[in-house]
Amino acid sequence: MQYPKNIEIKIGFHHIRERLRKHCLSSLGLADVERMAFSHDIKQQGRLLRQTDEFKRILEGDEAFPTAAYLDARPWLEKAKVSGAFLQAEEFHQLGRALETVVAGSRFLLKHGETYPELASIGAMPQVDPQLPRRI
Repeated sequence: MQYPKNIEIKIGFHHIRERLRKHCLSSLGLADVERMAFSHDIKQQGRLLRQTDEFKRILEGDEAFPTAAYLDARPWLEKAKVSGAFLQAEEFHQLGRALETVVAGSRFLLKHGETYPELASIGAMPQVDPQLPRRI
């Protein structure tokens, strides 16, 4: 099926973005909302709807999803790449907190992989040594 180029305007997608922005916990979430676009790919639509359903069930469930520190670690990681540059104590602390949240979220999704298979497949993506936050 061919959709018109202005489909996002016609269906009021900007209103959806506006509502989502209000619920973002970090600049990373806001960036994701801005990148969202209407998809013509029926498989992608199905996958995203299943992920949404799974996360809705998590929010309605008894066990809370880890949300301690959704921080954008990219500036600290970029700084750490530069030869001779050093992170300040507070930057290390914030980086450690961000990594703890990533590790906790991955653990949660892997633990509940059978219940939330779509989310578990993306939860396995971050390759963070679980000991790294503690070491930082």
